[in-house]
Amino acid sequence: MIRMLGVSRRAGNWLAAVALVGAAVVLAMAACAAVMPAGAPGNALDGKAIHTTPAPQYDHHSPYIPIPYSLLLTTYVVDVVAHVKLKSVQGEVQQTDGSNSYWPVVRYEFDALEYLKGSGGNTLWGQVFVEHPAQSEEAARELAARYVQRIDPLHTGEAIVFMEDEESFLYTTRAHRKDHYYLGRFYRDWFSDIEATNLREDYSLAGLRRWLPLAASDGVSGASEEPQFMLRHPNGNYLGYYPEDVPYVPREVLNAAEVSGSSVIGLSELRHIAENASSAMEQGSREYFARRVGMAARNLTAEVVGDAVVLRWDAGTSPAAVDGVKGYRVFRQASVEGRPGFSGLQSLESGLVKLGDAAAASSRMSYVDRAGVLPGATYIYRVWTLEEDVYVFGEYGAEARVAIVAADGAKAAGEVVPVQVYY
Repeated sequence: MIRMLGVSRRAGNWLAAVALVGAAVVLAMAACAAVMPAGAPGNALDGKAIHTTPAPQYDHHSPYIPIPYSLLLTTYVVDVVAHVKLKSVQGEVQQTDGSNSYWPVVRYEFDALEYLKGSGGNTLWGQVFVEHPAQSEEAARELAARYVQRIDPLHTGEAIVFMEDEESFLYTTRAHRKDHYYLGRFYRDWFSDIEATNLREDYSLAGLRRWLPLAASDGVSGASEEPQFMLRHPNGNYLGYYPEDVPYVPREVLNAAEVSGSSVIGLSELRHIAENASSAMEQGSREYFARRVGMAARNLTAEVVGDAVVLRWDAGTSPAAVDGVKGYRVFRQASVEGRPGFSGLQSLESGLVKLGDAAAASSRMSYVDRAGVLPGATYIYRVWTLEEDVYVFGEYGAEARVAIVAADGAKAAGEVVPVQVYY
């Protein structure tokens, strides 16, 4: 799933949570198309302006469409960000170990004009794998040649490319080759293209935005004017929108150009993003965890009163003090072996039962459980924060737990559950 969505395994931070949870759930429900005028130009190898063909339209409900991310997140997760000029492109074939299938590969060769992140030689290569295997090397070569002809016309001339070490990807079995990287794939939408008749470049502006073409229409960039690179495909993204088009995206996950809604970005801004990506992610991670923990039910307690268990917790000095909390959801589990702790072993606890919701109506909250409380039984109560802005955390913000034995007059104090980290 992570690879399908184009997020590196190293993205164990708040923006990975945004990408994997928020984008996959909330952005998929948004339909906020934003496109440049059709026919906006790119640059061919000779520097002359070219015009693109229309981007294909997809069923926006398909789970296989690549989800575009902010340039900050993309820059952080890749190994190399480079300002390049295309030298050549050719089709190749690769066979995985222990398999009878041959995989077509589109191989770009670039002149490296500048490394914004990472380092390497004056020439580097970007590998694009094709999700269309063949049973013979000859057939795979024919497929590779076919897909070379289907490359988006924008994928030429000068560009900014975002690439990762090729050794970490599904279709490669070779040891890492110097200055060879994974750029993307021609992917199949298994939802609507089972026969693989219409594979698409996930690294394009219409997909994950791993290739930003030069925006100038009057030749290659010169020394007198800063190069500008395209942020939007002339015919829009496959999903119908970009992250900056969705009103619920926190501004801090976007760079300045994306916040402004600009269709281009300058080389100096890209340098700035690359230079500060790590520190921005670290700061964002701290803010993410602090905010999530701050949204949890505070000072959660449980008390047995007659045949009921009364839960109480703090929501801050006022409901407005904890920004974004719209309420709480209370769950209960019976501890199978009578243990009051919060063991991670599922065998120690019964299934999770939803008891009800509590609106954030005051600073001191309470909930009374009379749902068949058995004397002597040990119960674990879990209070989940209902998040107003589901882009960041999904439906739930944070959690507090308390365990108590149902004996008259018994009392127990709970704790906030550590925030989950996404890896």
